[in-house]
This record gives sequence, structure tokens and C-alpha cells, in this order.
Amino acid sequence: MNPACTLILIRHGETLWNREGRIQGHTDTDLAPEGRNQAGRVARYLARDGGSGAVIAAVVASDLKRTRQTAEPIAQALRLDLSLEPGLRERDFGEFQGLTHAQIEVRDPDGYARLSARDPGFAPRGGESLEGLRARVMASIDRICERYAGSTCVVVTHGGVLDIIRRRATGMELSAKRDFVLPNAALNIVTCGPTGWRVRVWGKALGNGRSLDEL
Repeated sequence: MNPACTLILIRHGETLWNREGRIQGHTDTDLAPEGRNQAGRVARYLARDGGSGAVIAAVVASDLKRTRQTAEPIAQALRLDLSLEPGLRERDFGEFQGLTHAQIEVRDPDGYARLSARDPGFAPRGGESLEGLRARVMASIDRICERYAGSTCVVVTHGGVLDIIRRRATGMELSAKRDFVLPNAALNIVTCGPTGWRVRVWGKALGNGRSLDEL
């Protein structure tokens, strides 16, 4: 039986589309200047005390630019190689990508209603359902937890992915309204192992900079 793995989960730093309220999904956006500042703060914090009080064994990130740009200074500060995991990408929102929620409501009222209601089976045209996202994310996270059993791993990813992991750790249904925050570049710590999953820290802000919550 493998020992537990500790995941230090970081949402990518702020992007211009975050500030504009646009859905990013798989669109490959860059960090805004504030997002780069946030990445630096996370890197310094983790290099100073490891976040969880343990030696960090690995840094893994989604392969999209905004997560790579957040993870690179963390890996450099910890003197670790950066591993990229496409399974940690944000949900694919298909034709909704690049739009604000208000624009989606005008263009596709029925789709917007199902999106807002967190209908687990609903996928925007060309996109991915919450059920599909959960299957993809948990396959990647299970591999990471197995690979780094008994160790601590930094995972840099997206708000939708963190939402899935939090729900897995707490037993919250996909369709339930979110009652927790998903700020840019905040600290979240979860343990996963044979005795179950546990949230140890969630949404801990680092520094005094602005941090936007996931829409």
C-alpha cells in the first residue's frame, strides 16, 4: 500500500483575460504583469519554507503557457525540473472560449443556463463536460499521487481543475454550487492516499497583491 502524497496546488497567476472576465479554457494566454509578480511571490514562499513543511520532490504543471509561466520560477527557486502534464489543462469550453458570461448568455441562453447550473453532462459545442473534465483530471492526479507517494509535489494548474480536486477531496457533487474560493496564485494543500483525501489548506493568499477568484 502506497503512503500518502501531499499536493501543493497552485492556480496560475493572473492573465489579462482573468481581469476581463473572459473564459480561457484551452486558449493559450500569457500571464499579465501582475500574474508574473504573483508567480515570483509563490516561488519565494515555497523556496523559503516549502509550504507544507516538507521537502518538495517535484513540480508538475499543465502545458498551457499561463501555467508554465507560473511554474517555471517555482521550479527554478526549488532547483527542480519542471514536468508538463496535458491532463492538468483547464476545461475545454469550446465555442465559449474568449467570451464573457454576459456574451454567452446573449448568444446561447440555453447553453448558458446549463453552464451556470453546473449540469455535469453539458458540453459547449466543441468543448468538454464537467464529467469529462473530472475523468481527465482525476486520471492525471491519480498518476501523480502514485508517482510521488510518500513525497510532496507542487502542481500548477487551473481553477476548473482545482475545483475538481477539491470536490474529490470533500465528496462534493459536481452539480453543487461552489462554496469555496479559487484565487490566482493562492496556496492549496491536499493529501491523497490509501486512507482517503484531506484538504489541509485552501485559498491561502501569499503577499499583499491582488488575487482574482475564478468566475
